Amino acid sequence: MNATERFGNYVLLKKIGRGGMAELFLARQVGVAGFERVLAIKRILPHLTEDPEFVEMFVNEAKIAAQITHPNVVQIYDFGTVMGTYYIAMEYVMGKSLAAVLTTGKERGQWIPPHHAVQITARIASGLDHAHRGQTMSGEPLGIIHRDISPQNILLGYNGDIKLVDFGIAKAASSSTHTQTGMIKGKLAYLSPEQAWGKPVDHRADVFSLGIVLHEMLTGQRLFKAENEIATLERVRTAKVPPPSSLNPLVAKDLDPIVLKALTQHPDDRYPTAQAFQDALDKHLLTLGPLPTGRDLATYLHGLFEKDLQADNTDFKQATSITPRGATATTALPKAKTPTPQFRPSPPLPPPSQRRGRIVAVGLAGALLAVAAGAGAWWFTQGRTEPSAPQTVSVEPAAAAIPIPDPTPVAEPSRDGGTDSAPEPPITRSEPVRARTVKRTSPAPIPRDVQPARRAASRVTRADSAPAAIKAAPSVAPVSDRSRPATEGKPLTPPPPAVTVQAPAPVPVRPQFPSVPPPTRSAPIERDDAPLPFLP
Repeated sequence: MNATERFGNYVLLKKIGRGGMAELFLARQVGVAGFERVLAIKRILPHLTEDPEFVEMFVNEAKIAAQITHPNVVQIYDFGTVMGTYYIAMEYVMGKSLAAVLTTGKERGQWIPPHHAVQITARIASGLDHAHRGQTMSGEPLGIIHRDISPQNILLGYNGDIKLVDFGIAKAASSSTHTQTGMIKGKLAYLSPEQAWGKPVDHRADVFSLGIVLHEMLTGQRLFKAENEIATLERVRTAKVPPPSSLNPLVAKDLDPIVLKALTQHPDDRYPTAQAFQDALDKHLLTLGPLPTGRDLATYLHGLFEKDLQADNTDFKQATSITPRGATATTALPKAKTPTPQFRPSPPLPPPSQRRGRIVAVGLAGALLAVAAGAGAWWFTQGRTEPSAPQTVSVEPAAAAIPIPDPTPVAEPSRDGGTDSAPEPPITRSEPVRARTVKRTSPAPIPRDVQPARRAASRVTRADSAPAAIKAAPSVAPVSDRSRPATEGKPLTPPPPAVTVQAPAPVPVRPQFPSVPPPTRSAPIERDDAPLPFLP
């Protein structure tokens, strides 16, 4: 196989085993920021992918083993399918199977020491008891029966780990499938008597199979293996077991009853649980002195597989250093995103020619807006012709002497037909004019004989400054009371606070009636019935 073969999210590095249903690979999982994990990929054989029975067994193994979490059971990480091929990603144990240890020890004359045999059996019994009586996350009992306990399914790591593996033909209490009566599953030489007879089995069948493994480790001989399968089955069914100490003098005799009880033909005579079997083995270890540890077992394995250990380490380093095609050994951690600033960077400035054009366009637009605003303001203030309501204007001229000259003296005819030679002297009024309030209303129609003088006196020049002295209009000829104007409304534009009245040049007016000397007035003039004073 290609050492850099990609298989889904994994890289298959080296084939390390093959069985009747699946093949085993050393694999690597690569993640983010240099994360990687070495594991084992168990992949169903290609020619069995179309066989529903084998596929069902493979899927059943994954479902059952994934429920077990125990230090003496190989952990399941993942289960899935790639291109129609099912696989199980599991914990990788760098070491040897118990079957390889027994074979190599026999060849080299280095049998497993009895205390290590008891140590291995006690640890496997602990994992089995968890599978038998453990609970799921929902609190239900697992009730898993392995049904294939053998040296091939017990792994011994170079670091002293002891692991149980391969739940391919295991049966769970929650499983919906049932084994047909008379059908035998498992290796013949490691079956329990009830399995060999095709009877229903329970967790005590695993205790019997584990007792066979312990007996073979202590004696170095196969217990029920015969020339053919029929003879092997017959030995299993009869279950005639010699004491271990009779075959190996290094085995303590007080260990014989423990082994023989686990290998009793009838299930009721065996240990009721795997935990009870483990307790009996642990008590025996206490009688031998200090309890053996994983380091002691690792020392034994290093001495037995010294050359294999160096070769396995070299292969492991080379396999894990291989980078598959189209993949990297490590994946860099993605860079953290820089926080986006709250402001946007300014865009680059346009060329100078474009900037000048934009400035001119902005200036023209501003000028047009100013002209439009001015036109609107003028229309609002000057273009409106709606009359305004009459207003009362307070005129407070400064107190000053206002000379009111009489009109130019004109020779008047006397009663006898002559003319008076001496004119009357003009009257000069020097009285101060008090502040007064003038209510501007439209006067009644003025007689034609006084209209010229009235028009001249009504010329008003408005100013923003304070009110100046008011010069009175010249004297006019006395008129009768009938000619006195009446007030009628004619709206006037409200004047500003300051009003200056300019008197017109003296206009000679010839009276139509005899002149009457005006009376001398010593009080200030106060008139509210006309906008301007009238002379008698």
